[in-house]
Amino acid sequence: MSAPLESLHETVLQRAVYVLLSNPSTAYHTVSGSRLQVLAPGRINVHEGPDFMETAILLDGTVMVGNVEFHKKSSDWRKHNHSNDPRYSTVILHIVLDNDEEIPGHTLPIVVLPSADVQSALLRQPAEFADTGVEDVHTYSLLRLLRLTAEHKEFLRNRTPEQAFVESVKLFLQRFEKKRRRPAYPAERLVELMNAVPNSPHARFIKEASATTQTYTSLISQSVHASLNGLLSTPITDEGEHLRREIMVNSIIPCSLALASDAVRISIFEWYWSVEALLEYGVLQRSFPHLPQVYLWQQQGMLEMMREKNADTSAHEAMRSYGLMHTLHFYKLALESPELEDER
Repeated sequence: MSAPLESLHETVLQRAVYVLLSNPSTAYHTVSGSRLQVLAPGRINVHEGPDFMETAILLDGTVMVGNVEFHKKSSDWRKHNHSNDPRYSTVILHIVLDNDEEIPGHTLPIVVLPSADVQSALLRQPAEFADTGVEDVHTYSLLRLLRLTAEHKEFLRNRTPEQAFVESVKLFLQRFEKKRRRPAYPAERLVELMNAVPNSPHARFIKEASATTQTYTSLISQSVHASLNGLLSTPITDEGEHLRREIMVNSIIPCSLALASDAVRISIFEWYWSVEALLEYGVLQRSFPHLPQVYLWQQQGMLEMMREKNADTSAHEAMRSYGLMHTLHFYKLALESPELEDER
């Protein structure tokens, strides 16, 4: 029988909470009713001060980066005198198991975690914290999005959205064809696929995502999840579902992110964190045997780690030293729509 959560030390529960924060597909609601997602869990603080450092959250559509404090009871914030401790001035989220007290002047969003979820996370800790950590996968998954979106911004400088998408798919298929571990596709089949790309619903989505009127983009943002899920199940020609997902994540998503309004970008970003992986990569199982491949973002993060492992400079360390706030700032800059010379 599991020990009652109340009897466990907070440092033990801290690890379990971190496991829960490391799943960005989970949507929470704060005590006040706001919708919240954890985009990146940051790192566990083993010293004095807030429990989690440099955590990125999406609160009602607004990205926030800061520290997070965890308590068994919300009243512990008052008992520990955190309001008068400057180390807690950068806290953006208060996580508790029991919201037992409303603290005067305490304006932080509060999330109450279900006890059953925390108990389950306690059992998952050994596998999730072996070797490479989940936090590394998050960091590199974000890095991969940054890199691909920045590349597609360059594609768009002298091209229409449709032309940029076609160029992106062409370059991806050239790389795809060279990798022997991929399922074999005859050259003529890839040519047929390439010829169908310009008139595909996938290309139309790119064009719609680039719409600039506020009314139109608001309508798109309401249905972007359904549209992207529909594209996952809609063949461009007769390609397999796995290849289609690769085109989605390597071409459609970064191209859309480079063009879309903020509202649509947020919806695309949320979709990216929630999509389940179709199958497991054997190469990732061998390199990261203790890390799950449940979601697409997990695979993308591990693939980016493998790409960087022989580099002279570790991108992960570079991002840490640069700071997550600056990284997200770069992310926003990379998503600014370029001025298209062909637009009239």
